[in-house]
Amino acid sequence: KAAEEKRLAAIAEQDRLKEEARLKAAAEADKTKAAAAAAALAAAAATAKLKEEKKEKKKVVAAAAAATAATTATTAKGAAAATTAAATGGGFGWLKWLLPILLILALLWFLRGCDGCKSTPPPPPPPPVKQEAVVPPAPKAPLCANGDGIGLTPGSMEFNMANFLSDPEHSFPKSFNADKVIFSRGSTRLNSAARKQLDNVAAVMKECSDANLDITGFISGEKGTYRGSKEVSLGDVRAREAFNYLKKRGISESRLNFSGGGNNDKRTLEFTFNR
Repeated sequence: KAAEEKRLAAIAEQDRLKEEARLKAAAEADKTKAAAAAAALAAAAATAKLKEEKKEKKKVVAAAAAATAATTATTAKGAAAATTAAATGGGFGWLKWLLPILLILALLWFLRGCDGCKSTPPPPPPPPVKQEAVVPPAPKAPLCANGDGIGLTPGSMEFNMANFLSDPEHSFPKSFNADKVIFSRGSTRLNSAARKQLDNVAAVMKECSDANLDITGFISGEKGTYRGSKEVSLGDVRAREAFNYLKKRGISESRLNFSGGGNNDKRTLEFTFNR
């Protein structure tokens, strides 16, 4: 039974393959017939076009021949008339025969020179050039709140600091004199005016969170060392006092740096943005 089923399956597979081959051959034959029909149509169209061109050329040649015959006849008639007029003393009467002859000759020359061609239309005008509208660049948005946005006193050091940091076109480095941070001689203590200015600096640093601040402390005609230390100067300690105060106001230590700057008669503390 299994052998019989195999045999029947093999016969069915052979029949299927034969049918596929027959269908493929029929499809190829249909493609060949279609291609032959398309080629025949193209050849017929080309033949018809050629016949039409020959017919038009024959018409032009026939018209030229007729014009030539008419010209010849008119010329002969005009010559005879001119001869008669000359014989009879007719004066310039022959001119009325010459003008039509000249017109016919001009027409014949035009027909032969053109040879039945058609005038070529002028090329189309070029398309108009599209003018692109110039769009001005959009103004850049502030990087953070400015002095007015934070509510600082216009013209103050911290007000100008906020305006600088909020400007998208600012460039580093930029230094600001802490004009309200004034130390007593030999002192590192921050008074109330100094603390208020540092509070405002902390507010600016919180609004402009990408800014990093370098703090430099100075002395003014004072002894440079602090409590007899050769490694630590009075300017270092003053800068560290401002550093610690800003840390207490919530400014990350990673955003702050401090150092001593030596003697300076015009300022005791300086803020610098280098990045």
